[in-house]
Amino acid sequence: TYVLKRYWRPIRVNNPELYPTEGEIYEILDDGLDLEPKHAIAYHDIEIDGEIDSTLKLIRRNLVAQHYERRGKPLPAKRTKTDPDPSALLPEDRCHTNILMPMGESIRRFCNSLELLSCFPDYIREQKRSHDKLIIHRDANIGNLLIFERSKGTTFGRLMDYDHAKKAKEKIDITSHIRDLSSSELDTKRKVLQYSLAYVRQRKADNVVLGLNRQVDNEVLDRALKWVFEPGHAADYIRDVADFAGLGKNASVKPLCLSDLGWDEKDGVDKWPDFAN
Repeated sequence: TYVLKRYWRPIRVNNPELYPTEGEIYEILDDGLDLEPKHAIAYHDIEIDGEIDSTLKLIRRNLVAQHYERRGKPLPAKRTKTDPDPSALLPEDRCHTNILMPMGESIRRFCNSLELLSCFPDYIREQKRSHDKLIIHRDANIGNLLIFERSKGTTFGRLMDYDHAKKAKEKIDITSHIRDLSSSELDTKRKVLQYSLAYVRQRKADNVVLGLNRQVDNEVLDRALKWVFEPGHAADYIRDVADFAGLGKNASVKPLCLSDLGWDEKDGVDKWPDFAN
C-alpha cells in the first residue's frame, strides 16, 4: 500500500545546497541502505503545459507586493529601523510536488507493547543515520513516527516527513561548543547553580516537586556549566536527567557523579552536522 504526498514545497533561492528537496533527501537516506520498503518510491515536480507549477511564477505571474507611498506621507530617502524590510515583501516561491511513499501506521496505533518498544530503537537509528549523512530532520515529533511492515509480516519503525530538513556540508567536533570559564566565573556560577538545585519549587497544578533532593558533585556542576551557560537552565537540565534516570529523589545516597548521568568521558570525539554558515 502506498500514499501520494502532494504539497507545495518551498523553493530555496539562498543556500539551496542546505535545502535539498524531500525526495532528494530520501535518496540520500536510502543510499547504501539494504532495507525495504524505501523511504520514497518516486517523486517529481508537477508541470502544467511544460511549466513547473509554482506559486510565484505560474500563479502570481511574478506579481509581488510593493511598498507604496501613502497620501500625505512620502517615503523617506533612507529606510529606518521601523520600516519593513523590502525583502519581506517578496513572497516565498513554492513548487507543487508529488512524492509516492510506502504507507505506514502512526506509532499511536501500535498493536502491543512489544511492537512499541521494538520500534523506538529504529527511530533512534534513523536519526543517527541521518546525522551521519549530514541531515537534520528539524521536525521530529510523535506525528512523524510511523510503523511499517516488512514482507515477512514483521514491523519496524521509521522517522518520516523530511520536508523541513537541512543538509550540512561537513561535521564539526561537538566539543567546539564547550565554553571555557575562568576560575572566578566558574566559582560564581557554581554557587548559583547549587542554590538553584537546592531550591524546591512546587507546581500547584499537578503537585509535582521540581527540586533535586540529592547532593551533586562539583564536576557535574562544572560540566553542565560548560555546555549550558545559564545556571538556571543548567539546574533544570540536571534535574531532568536525574529524574528521568530515577536518581534525584533519594537524599541519603552518595552525591550524583558524572557516571551516574552518563556524562563521563568516552573514547573518541562526537561530531555533529555544522550549520554555522
